[in-house]
Amino acid sequence: GPRSQLPLSAEFYAPVTIGALSQTSAFSFTPEIVVQDLRIAQPAWAGKGDFLKVTRASARLSIFDLLAGAPDPQSVSVTGLSSRRCRMMRTSSI
Repeated sequence: GPRSQLPLSAEFYAPVTIGALSQTSAFSFTPEIVVQDLRIAQPAWAGKGDFLKVTRASARLSIFDLLAGAPDPQSVSVTGLSSRRCRMMRTSSI
């Protein structure tokens, strides 16, 4: 099942889960990295539901760019994207 991704959860202040993470070719200088079933929940203060859901996302990257610390995707593809574009912060009245 999906695993919690704690570093990403801390970045978004909300639970993040990734169903699967893989690459399409084991021996390539430009592998395609695939993320499936990505979900970023709304933070607790914004209410229930998901901020972002992605069925599948992939990016083709040069391994040399990754090793140099400067990833520059050659191609990116996203399917099944849904998002809530507005997050409202709850405040108390004085």
